[in-house]
Amino acid sequence: MNIFNADMNEFEAKVYIKCITDIAKSDGFFHANEKSFINTQSTLYGVDLNSIDEFDCKNINFATISKLTKMSILRDCIVVANIDNNYDDSERDKIVELASGMEISENEFMQLEDWLFRYWELLKEGNELIGNSSS
Repeated sequence: MNIFNADMNEFEAKVYIKCITDIAKSDGFFHANEKSFINTQSTLYGVDLNSIDEFDCKNINFATISKLTKMSILRDCIVVANIDNNYDDSERDKIVELASGMEISENEFMQLEDWLFRYWELLKEGNELIGNSSS
C-alpha cells in the first residue's frame, strides 16, 4: 500500500480528477497552482482531461471505490484547496460534504486534515532549518 499514490483503475482515476478539479473551482477561482497540480496528477494517473465531460463530483456513486482511493481523493482535495494558501470555508465545506458522500466519518476526515496540516508544518520547519543553515 502506498499512501501517496493509490493504484487506481481508469474509473477511479477519472473520479479522482473530477473531484480535485471540482474542489479547486469551488471558491470561484481556478488558480495557476491548482491547474498545475491537476495537470500533474492527470498525467500521473493517465487521465486525459479532455475525456472528462463534467468536473462535478456531486452525483458520483463511491460504493465501488476503495477506501484507499477515497482517502487519496480527500487528501488531494485538501491539498488543492490549500495550494493557494487559502483553505477557504466554501472549499472545506464541499470537501466535508464529499467525505460524507463517501461514507468517511467526520472523525476520519478531521484526522486526515490534521495530518496534512502537521505535515505541512514539518515541511515548513525543515525549510526554515535547512534554509538557515547555509554558510
